[in-house]
Amino acid sequence: MNQLLIDHIDWKKFHEEDVNWNETHVFNILIDEYFEKIQDYKSVLSNEELANSNRYQHYNSKITYITSRYFIRKILCLFKGENDPSSVSFYYKDNKKPATIGAEFNISHSGNHLLVAVNVSTIGVDIELIKKDFNFESILETCFNPNEIEVINQSEDKSLKFYNLWTRKEALLKATGEGLVDNLSAIDCLSNPVSRNGSGYRIKSFMLDGNYIASLAILSSSTLNVNYWKF
Repeated sequence: MNQLLIDHIDWKKFHEEDVNWNETHVFNILIDEYFEKIQDYKSVLSNEELANSNRYQHYNSKITYITSRYFIRKILCLFKGENDPSSVSFYYKDNKKPATIGAEFNISHSGNHLLVAVNVSTIGVDIELIKKDFNFESILETCFNPNEIEVINQSEDKSLKFYNLWTRKEALLKATGEGLVDNLSAIDCLSNPVSRNGSGYRIKSFMLDGNYIASLAILSSSTLNVNYWKF
């Protein structure tokens, strides 16, 4: 039975001049380190974003929000060949998924890791801290189909395989803009590509720091080249 091998990712140091913006890009940002470098964020974020950041009661939640909004503005400027990150405007698609003209993006964070995925077409990314003490057995039948449950139960590391499949489902649903749905078990993430809403999506899964697992979902019609950057 397919055990969903986790891909080995070659993370590269980001150099703007090396980037082909017609390809798919995934950026890994350490939130606390990056936040220390962006003290100009008040001149980059919109008034609405600044107001939203002030609503967070917890420091970590606040800097995560600021870092994610600042970084996506910066990287979209490069992606679109623009100069002023504060001028980047966003709109919401029918499924309330944010986008900007000429680019699509998705953001996920867990712990100190922030992942930002950028593409010219639909994309979704999800990262999760692998919690060894999480009682995932109680939700297996609700969230996974019999084949997926068998794969989890037959794995040497059941917890890792649970999060492997979970992030694949989340990345797919973030790509489609649906968010979490009631019938998660109907989404068969053992197949690749996965069909959803009349489109095919390729999913790649990978580890970070040995304690995190992430998955990326892109349209099957997208370029095969995916670039992974440490920022």
